Parts: sequence; structure tokens; C-alpha cells
Amino acid sequence: MFNIDEDRIKDWSIDRIITVLGNGVLSDGSECSSDFRSYLKTRSVNTLERHIEECLSNSRLDKSQKGFIFQDIVNELGSRLDYEVDFGLYRGSSSNPGYDGLWKSNGSEIIVEVKSANHFIFDLDKSLGKYKESLENEGRVSKSASNLIVVYEGDTKTWEQQINGTPYLWSTRIISVKWLLKLVKLRTENTEDENTHKQIREILKPNSYIKVDKLIEILFSTVEDVLEEDAETEDGEQRTVTTNREEINQTRHKSIAAFEKKFGVKLVQNSRVLYWDETKKIRVAAIVSKRYERESQPYWYAYHTKYKNYFEEADKSYLLICCTDKNKAYAVPGEIMNSTVEFLNSTPPDIKQLNEGERYYWHLSLREESQKLTLVVPKNNSTVNLEEYVCEY
Repeated sequence: MFNIDEDRIKDWSIDRIITVLGNGVLSDGSECSSDFRSYLKTRSVNTLERHIEECLSNSRLDKSQKGFIFQDIVNELGSRLDYEVDFGLYRGSSSNPGYDGLWKSNGSEIIVEVKSANHFIFDLDKSLGKYKESLENEGRVSKSASNLIVVYEGDTKTWEQQINGTPYLWSTRIISVKWLLKLVKLRTENTEDENTHKQIREILKPNSYIKVDKLIEILFSTVEDVLEEDAETEDGEQRTVTTNREEINQTRHKSIAAFEKKFGVKLVQNSRVLYWDETKKIRVAAIVSKRYERESQPYWYAYHTKYKNYFEEADKSYLLICCTDKNKAYAVPGEIMNSTVEFLNSTPPDIKQLNEGERYYWHLSLREESQKLTLVVPKNNSTVNLEEYVCEY
């Protein structure tokens, strides 16, 4: 079921999905819970968003199951932001406080509280304070750990007023799931820049104000306005991709689907170009080119150092080379690419010439002969036959 195409189960209700997992009831330590979290890892962000909307309006689910589903999806969204996620407990006890999630990344520690409703006042000391104290005593977080309250929707002014004027003001953020989803989409669909990824995580850390929706709105609109496919340089010629963004995304989507079918694996989008499977051990970088108006080498791409590094952490890796005017893509094994780069031209020509803030990348030029493509390797006067790695749409 985890590997099944999303389109085939797009009409399945969330209660139907839960029913076929384990014993069909989410509870702490249950097989159903483990299976559901594995299922979430393989779903697109749009599917996670649909499940959130559905679970909270589904009359066939009892209240507790709705809350558990919402909690698990929120934690999966944390994972999509590159946090190491501990899913916490559905139900706490006096001996084991029930924090909803614990997110960690590069020294940042966030204790997550998930709320599907906002019409009540909750005891900060018995929830946020107790969770942090317990985790500190267990040595799982430091004193600098912060709190993040994720709410489904609605006005949170009551909670903001409740937090204001207390010690929790400097350690707590509030975010609606709508804007958490926007952050994840920005991270996975719209940007490859690692600095932007870090800034996204920084937003969730406490600063001078509690609710962060407006901050995210500013960041989201700014990045979205300037976002475009990278402008690269080859042999002094400026190449700005003017291909329609929707065409690029559709080509990438169809190519990933062809890869999944050929290799029998379900991939999850990690960023605009990068994908991996549930285990993160199979990794793919899907790059797209339009056809350029020159006969000898009609397709051109940039192979960035981040792709090379991404592949080196995988058991299996592939560079998926996609062309907007073809009905197939080419899945070249990462080890072949990484062993070939030293024989490719690059920008700048010498990495020692790289200035601060610039990116280093290798040029990938494809040659077409008799409708068959090869990758040109100029520094040793050779080619790589791409027809060996075809993934048909």
C-alpha cells in the first residue's frame, strides 16, 4: 500500500486508510500507529494537506482518533522541514508526560504541542512547563529548548494574551497548520537554497513575538516573487531558462513517476529537485532542460555540488535527466556521475576561484544522434550512453 500510486487511492477517506493498517485503531505503541506513520512518509505534501482537512471533518472518526491523526501529520510536516522528529505520545500520564512531538535540528530543540481546537485556555505549567521539565530531567533537551504550538485554525489571541507577560513569552511560538504547510511547500517545492531552508527553521524558534504567520507570509511572498530556474553560464554564454515553470514541473513529475514504475519504489519530494524514499537510502535528483536551438548539444544542465553530496549519503542514487520535449527520462547512477565530474567543464573553471556567495557546478551537455542521447565528457574526450538508463513515461 505504501508503494501504491497516490492517484489510485486519492478518493480513499482517511478512516478507510486507518482501517486497513494494523488493528485499525491508533494508540500508543500500536502496529496501526507505526504503519500510519510509515504511510505518511510516502505521501506528497498535497495529500497530507487533504488528510488534515478530511480528518477533522470526518464524522466517522471519533474525537480522539481525529486528534491522533492530526498530531501524526503535524510531526510528519516537521520531518519534511529536515527536523529529526520524535512523534511523542497520543496520551500522557502522571509518570510519562504526553508531549506531542520533539523536533531537533543542528542544536535547535522544539517541543511541539498540537491543538485541533482553540476555544479553551490550557494550563501552561501543566503542559508546556511539565513537558520541558520532564525532557530536561531525562537529558533529552537542554534548557534552551523552545515550545511550538500548532493549531488547526482560528483566532489564537486568547493564547497569545495568556502567554504574554509570562516566562513562556520568550520560549514559545504559535503557528496555524495552514502556514506550517506553506513553509513545507516552500521548502520542498520552490527552493533549493540551503540558506533559505535554515531560515525557515529559524522562523519557528522564539524571537520577539509569539505568532509567526505574518513572518512566514512575508518570507513566502518574497521568495515566490523572485523564484525562477537558475541562470547558469556556459563558455561565457548566459543561459536563462525561460521554459514555463508549469511545463518544467510537469516534466519532472512525469519523469519521477516513470522512475518509480521502473524501480518499484515510492519517492517523496525533499526539495524542488531532490527526492528520496521512505528510508532516505534511495535518492534522486531530477533535473530538467528544454531543447535549445543548436543541433550539436540541444540539452544543457547544471550538476551542483549539493547533488554530489546528496548522493554520497545514499545506498543507491540516480541523476534523473529530463527533457521537456521527450516521453522518457534517463536515470544515471549517482556513482557514475560522481566519478565523471572531474572530466566535466565547470563554473567557475577552478573551485579556488569561487567567490563568497557563489555556487560551484559542472556543465552537463547532451549530444543527440539518430534521436539517441549521450552525455558529453569533454576533458577525456568520451561520452556516456544515456540510452542504457531510459525510464519510459
